[in-house]
Parts: sequence; C-alpha cells; structure tokens
Amino acid sequence: MLSSKFGSFTFDLRRKPNLSTEKVIKQQQNNWSLRRKKEKKENLKEEFYKNNQNLIPKMGTTITYLKEGNKNYLKEFF
Repeated sequence: MLSSKFGSFTFDLRRKPNLSTEKVIKQQQNNWSLRRKKEKKENLKEEFYKNNQNLIPKMGTTITYLKEGNKNYLKEFF
C-alpha cells in the first residue's frame, strides 16, 4: 500500500484486468511478439515506436486504461 499526496493506492499484481479477457490477452501477445522482433532487430512497423504501451513502465508509473483510440496510455503520478 502506498500513500502520497494523491491518496492511497493498493497494488495486487495477481489482479486480472476488468476489460474483456480475450482482447487483453491478444494485445499482450501482440506486444510480446513486437518485443521479440525488436530484440532480433527484425523489420518493425512505425506503429511500434508510437505506441506507449510497448514501453516498459518506470518506477512510480501506473497504467491507466483510457478509451482514446483503444490504446493504453502510461500516466506518471510521481
């Protein structure tokens, strides 16, 4: 449990997303395939570099789900 000027947050890494499970699983698999391509230095589409969801979150960053173009954006609170 963390407390800060924004309130208190509890984090449970075992919690599943509330979105449709199939959609989330497909998106995660797609992201991992893109990461594998990046590690192998294969050809990547430009979308990979524009999509913030593919970045590894830094400390103090929470992932929020916003309905803007069906993308997940990273919001920094600290």
